[in-house]
Amino acid sequence: MAHGYEILVSSSYSDPAILTTCVRRMIERKVEGVAVLTFGGEEPVLDQLANRDIPIVLAEFRLKNPKISTIVLDYGTGIHAALNHLAELGSSQDCLFGWAAQTALGHHPRERLSDCD
Repeated sequence: MAHGYEILVSSSYSDPAILTTCVRRMIERKVEGVAVLTFGGEEPVLDQLANRDIPIVLAEFRLKNPKISTIVLDYGTGIHAALNHLAELGSSQDCLFGWAAQTALGHHPRERLSDCD
């Protein structure tokens, strides 16, 4: 536990039954907030958290619930930093990063790479 915070990490593997179990455990442990990296389709389960006034932040996915916030990820800066790190380690080979063709918000990660050298 660092700085008074404990982190609970869960993965649903896109399985609604596993996600329901993860959310139930979060409620049982009385989590104070949830950050979700998702591809969508979890709205009914996430509403269980929002209806208990548990703050929720989604990455790259938006729900109509006003209690749920959304952040947009900065892929360009992250990939640029990763490539610089590989170059600093002496890598001179070409690299291939994989990503979804389009995020849940309709953004194309390649568009965010336009500032990368």
